[in-house]
Amino acid sequence: MVKAVMNYTIEDMKAFSRKAHNNFLFILYCIILLSFSGFYMLVIAIAIANGTSFSNLALPLFLLAVGSSVIIYNMINRYVISPKNNLKNIKSKYGDNPVHFDFEEKYFTVNVEKGVNSENISIEYDKLIKAKEVKDYFFLYSDKQHAYIIKKSAFVMGCPEDLSVYLKKQLGKKFIIRL
Repeated sequence: MVKAVMNYTIEDMKAFSRKAHNNFLFILYCIILLSFSGFYMLVIAIAIANGTSFSNLALPLFLLAVGSSVIIYNMINRYVISPKNNLKNIKSKYGDNPVHFDFEEKYFTVNVEKGVNSENISIEYDKLIKAKEVKDYFFLYSDKQHAYIIKKSAFVMGCPEDLSVYLKKQLGKKFIIRL
């Protein structure tokens, strides 16, 4: 049996935002938007150099402003707003109580003591859509947007390698390792 106890912090949520999602698509998206912004900056610079009035540059200036705003918003949302909202949701659901994970060979349980009320969920590994192991964390996805976050330093019985063995055995190709 492998056990972990998580007391979630903003750093855990930031790690989820940075490591868990498909960074390649996000980076590609930003590169495309930056390319369009660069193109419009070049068009504006050439137009100004040729003596074009600013009133004729309204559309390129507008598109440049919109493209830049979208990039800035997405980066702030992904790396600041989403982690804060995720932590707020966890704290509203569980309070400051630790989340206990017990990993068996075929399933795992999530247990949170909340005074008189407690929550105890058992999940078979094959019900996960995927699992991801990164340098300091495991992310066990219940759907495309939600995952159980387990920090490797949170193990109190067994070790991260034991969980990795369980996940490899139960999930096969749905278990992704990105160390």
